[in-house]
Amino acid sequence: MKMTYKEEWADYYQFLENLRQSGVVNMYGATPYLRNYISSDWRSDSIHRPPKLTKMPDAEKVLLSWMEHYDTLIADGIIDRDDNWGRGEA
Repeated sequence: MKMTYKEEWADYYQFLENLRQSGVVNMYGATPYLRNYISSDWRSDSIHRPPKLTKMPDAEKVLLSWMEHYDTLIADGIIDRDDNWGRGEA
């Protein structure tokens, strides 16, 4: 079964796009950065946790989804290549 992207991961996809644009890391090495970002969303005091999520997503699955669906994420407006201001900033 082919995985599709999840709209509730939009903030994580945008974080990955901003990380990619920053040039800090090759995206194949982005998992630790994303894992840290996701875990910060799941701390009890976080106000940024996506409301549709009931359990913390796996960073590797989010990254793989971002890679597999990159063009579609852009076409559907999930990723904004010009977003350098929001929570998704790398």
